[in-house]
Amino acid sequence: CVVISEKLPDNALYRGSPVLQVTSWREGIALARELLRDETRLAELQRQMLAWWADRWSPEAVARDMQEKLERLTPSVAVAS
Repeated sequence: CVVISEKLPDNALYRGSPVLQVTSWREGIALARELLRDETRLAELQRQMLAWWADRWSPEAVARDMQEKLERLTPSVAVAS
């Protein structure tokens, strides 16, 4: 999956994501057509998207983030992994 989206807010959810942001859907359609002609770039963008998802928003990544935050709140209590 390669995501093409209208401009996204600058927040923790999207910051650092490989989402391709466009100012209009006309631009988005042109970009999609361009990507379909460039399989190498398309594959690289897909790899980046999957890595970003696995690192930031997969269930495992969210669980790790929550565990780290809980450990910072209660440093004397170990949270079981």
